[in-house]
Amino acid sequence: MFQWGRSPGEGAALRELTVHLLAVLAGLWLMAGGGCATMEVRGGARVFDDTVETYVKLLRWGSFEEAASFHAPRHGDLDPIDLDRLKEIRVTSLDIKDKVLNPDGDAGEVRFTIEFYNDYEGVVGSLNVHQAWWYDEQAEAWRVDGQLPPLR
Repeated sequence: MFQWGRSPGEGAALRELTVHLLAVLAGLWLMAGGGCATMEVRGGARVFDDTVETYVKLLRWGSFEEAASFHAPRHGDLDPIDLDRLKEIRVTSLDIKDKVLNPDGDAGEVRFTIEFYNDYEGVVGSLNVHQAWWYDEQAEAWRVDGQLPPLR
């Protein structure tokens, strides 16, 4: 298309320069790591997300013994869990509020709200839970630091 004040070949040269400049910028962006979909650190962001999702599903469907297997303190020991008491608990909803992985990829935090019903006592409860997670290099697995949420 003809434009006033430009010679016929000037537009093509400008387009070619623009395309080359965009290609160089895209290459620099990819080399800087901007093209990575997930962080590939330690256990990885995807593994962290998948592990948290599995844990939350176990809690949601009342598989407390399996969920407890994710718990391992960084230091010290856990108190024994009363699994008989947990048989009376029915989780009615669980909503993840936040999942954050630190830049080193070896620790994270998870916040969620859990609502439940105690069959034996007929009591409805709700908890806002904040958990610290850490990557266990020996087991090559993500762990929750501390006890199961106190569902009563």
